[in-house]
Order: sequence, then C-alpha cells, then structure tokens
Amino acid sequence: MSNSQVIELEDVCFGYEYQEVLHNISLTLEEGQFAVMVGPNGGGKTTLLRLILGLLTPRYGRVRLFGQAPVLTRRLVGYVPQSLHYDAHFPASVEDVVLMGRVERHLFGPYRRADTAAAASALEQVGLGGYGRRPFRALSGGERQRVLMARALASEPQLLLLDEPGANLDSNSSRQVYELLRELNRQVTILLVSHNLKVVASCVSHVICVNRTADMHRIGDVDRIDLAGGEWIRLNHISCPVSVHDEDCSTPHHGAASSQPDCGCGHFKSAGEA
Repeated sequence: MSNSQVIELEDVCFGYEYQEVLHNISLTLEEGQFAVMVGPNGGGKTTLLRLILGLLTPRYGRVRLFGQAPVLTRRLVGYVPQSLHYDAHFPASVEDVVLMGRVERHLFGPYRRADTAAAASALEQVGLGGYGRRPFRALSGGERQRVLMARALASEPQLLLLDEPGANLDSNSSRQVYELLRELNRQVTILLVSHNLKVVASCVSHVICVNRTADMHRIGDVDRIDLAGGEWIRLNHISCPVSVHDEDCSTPHHGAASSQPDCGCGHFKSAGEA
C-alpha cells in the first residue's frame, strides 16, 4: 500500500444472512481526495460506510484505513451522522457536544485545556466561533449540522466521513455545508454519502457509484449534458453500476430509484434498467 492511501477496500463482500448486499468491491481513496458515494436506496451505501468505519466486518475481502484495520485507526477518523439523537430537555451546550469528539482521548478523566482549545478551534473552523455556551437545542438545523462537523474536527482527524450532511436542510443551509466541506478538504481527506450529486459535484474530486458493486470515477470524467435548458449530470459508463441524472422532474420521491430511464431527476437506478 502507498503511504498516500487513506481508504483501501480489496474484494470486499458483505451480506445479511442469505442476502448479499455488497459484492467484490475494490477501491482506493488517497490523501487529499474528496469523494461522494451515490446510488439507489438499498444499494449498499450506508453498509459500505459502516464497513469503512469498522462497525461491520466483511464476509470476504479486507478493509484498511491508513494501512491498518479500521478498529486500530479510530482516532484518525472523524464521523458526522445525519443528525444527533438527544433529549431536547437535556441542557447540553454547543461546547458540550463538540467536546464529545475528544472523549476517546480521556475515557476516564476530565477534559483538559487542550481539549477545550481544540473544541474552540473546531467551532471557528465551521464558522461558529463564540457559540460554545449556547444551548445546542436552540440552534437551527444548519447550525446543528455545523456543530456535528465541529465535533468530528475536534478529534483532529485525517479522514472525515459524513452520512448525508445536507439531509433535512433547506437549500441555502445545504449549500453552506458543502462550501464548508470544500474548505475543510484543504486539510483533511473526505468521503460522504449524498443523494444530491448536482450540489456536491462542484466540490468533490471523485464519485463512487454504489449499487451492490461499486465503481469510482474522477469528477472530470462525469458527463455534463445541457438538455432542455438544464444541466444534467450523468454517469452511465459501461462498468458503472448506476445511472445518475440530476434535475427536478415529476417523479414524486426525490432520491428514490427512478422508474424512467431518462427522467433527469437526480434519482438513481441500476444501470441497464428500462
């Protein structure tokens, strides 16, 4: 393995009981890259993310982060979930939430000055300097997502993993989150799951298409087609497991598998589907 390889998957297969979810996946993410995983619901994106996090073990093949098993590299990885499940009546401050990113360093002791300094620095990085004493429950959805990103950054990671960071946010808040990620990519390798390829296409360097198998494309290889006054972002290479179109259409459930082969809706379907 090269010293620059951050994530390495080799012939990875995974399934639940008798159902195979992921088959023979091999891919590499290198230091400094910014990749987005896209694909249909049920295609295995979340499962693949959990394998990379070390929360699941592959049936076959191997997963390596920085050349080691994921369980050995957790301090090098920051994870940002879609949302934080918490008791709305619990009086947690923004600083309290961000300091959770330092817990693994002091499992049996109090936070130190270096921890509070790291938390303050992380809040500055996400544009929330001075928010430390505010109640977390009083923040907007976009601000809460930034706090979760600050929590991940407080651990001083070399790899940042995010599960749909723009989910449940309005378009302006979502755009701000992705602009922030583009800035953070200057110092950390990033892999995220997203249903909105059009929004993230200007930020990422690579697209990983996941639908039981996986194929990785450089963003420069993505076809951009100006059709009917709107730009479509289309991935439909012979080896690619999904086709992606990115424009609004009349299909009712945005982000679900498309039933129309050329609907241009930002939905995902299996390559070859009629």
